[in-house]
Amino acid sequence: MIRDFIKLIRIKHWIKNLLIFATMFLSMQITITNVSKLSLGFIAFCLISSVVYIVNDIVDKDKDAKHSVKKNRPIASGRIKVKIGIIMAILFFCLALILNYFINGFDFKLYAILLGYLVLNLGYSFKLKNVVLIDVCCIVLGFILRLYYGSIISCISISNYLYLTVMFASFFLGFGKRRNEIINLKDVARPILKYYNKDFLDKNMYVSLTATVVFYSLWAISQNGLLFLVSIPLLILIFFKYSLIIESDSFGDPVDVLLSDKMLILYILIYVLNLMVAFIIKY
Repeated sequence: MIRDFIKLIRIKHWIKNLLIFATMFLSMQITITNVSKLSLGFIAFCLISSVVYIVNDIVDKDKDAKHSVKKNRPIASGRIKVKIGIIMAILFFCLALILNYFINGFDFKLYAILLGYLVLNLGYSFKLKNVVLIDVCCIVLGFILRLYYGSIISCISISNYLYLTVMFASFFLGFGKRRNEIINLKDVARPILKYYNKDFLDKNMYVSLTATVVFYSLWAISQNGLLFLVSIPLLILIFFKYSLIIESDSFGDPVDVLLSDKMLILYILIYVLNLMVAFIIKY
């Protein structure tokens, strides 16, 4: 039962919410206040994300039951009742709002982003996931909202290069996910897939990847440090490895791709370590 609840709230997907810490990390304004507030924000965003996952599983219960893999999800399989899922969603929603208050009181911007993320993803679950291109834009906007949520909490502005890097990287991940769903799922689980084709997704994946590398490189060059320049080929290596994985039989989900390959995790750790040393030397 515990394992089913963990699957239901998608704990492994909480890793996406680490983007909330990006502005603090990239500005090296790592203070006790920022870390504590951002940690509360991280938990709040994880809870609201789980609300989305629970609602999505409830909405897609019948479709998931016909899917070769998704039929094993807790709600689709019947191991967790819909009523229990609804209670959990309401509880997590209330806890997220309470934690949001402890960050900075009734900060309108924080609540707007948190609730905006919820509304966006509920819209995605009920309708927008079946609207061509808008479905991928919803994924991208979700990452951008995480970035701005962390920026507002820490009172650290987002550079134009960082914004563009995150945006195009999100498009790369979104198009990559759809690409592999076409290959592995056809139109079994997502009616939207019939509006896409592999060639279109391949082209736009790598256009987005190129833009990601370009804008990240401009950011790294602007930092005026050798190790920042070293981070550019390291990031390229990470994306090459990621692309190699999704060109295989992976379903293209970013979290599953990341957690499935030890070398990719190692490359990311080396990249993060290099960037940390670069900032330490700079400041």
